[in-house]
Amino acid sequence: MDPRNSTDTTLHLLPLPDSAHDHHPADIFATGTPLFIPLGAGLVTGIRETGPEGTRELTTDDLVSRDTTVGGLWADAALTMLATLGRLTATHGTALRQRRLAEGVREVGVIDEPFPAAGLIAHPLLIRPTLRVLAGTPRISVTGSGRLLVLDDGATLPVLLDDDTCSPALTLSDSALL
Repeated sequence: MDPRNSTDTTLHLLPLPDSAHDHHPADIFATGTPLFIPLGAGLVTGIRETGPEGTRELTTDDLVSRDTTVGGLWADAALTMLATLGRLTATHGTALRQRRLAEGVREVGVIDEPFPAAGLIAHPLLIRPTLRVLAGTPRISVTGSGRLLVLDDGATLPVLLDDDTCSPALTLSDSALL
């Protein structure tokens, strides 16, 4: 079964430190090139699809087969993630869980893990509800595997977390990553 044609697939976003991948902006014109959207502050987001055959990164080939744009896929993934968060909140009372990793460092996760929590900062539609849950204007970091870390004032970020590279600490606001 081709996951691009299955109704059992879902889209999600995965922000990565810009240094976690090697691509050139001109690669967008090459077939099979992964789709990356610059978020600013040294982060990009990829668009991923999860289905019965696993998870895969969407590429320029998907733009042709789906007759869409990168912006359209980015928005579709964000809307799918919002709907998932809504279902989780209706079922569990909240869609997110938090656990303390170290002094002043918490990890935020999505209940039942339908997508990596770092995706919560990958689109403006997702940032606002994430800020409401995290309260205030937190400093955050994402890891190459999609973990979302929240740092209290004065907390330092480990360079490596279980062999997973962390992005620099960023300030999350309702309009941008700073």
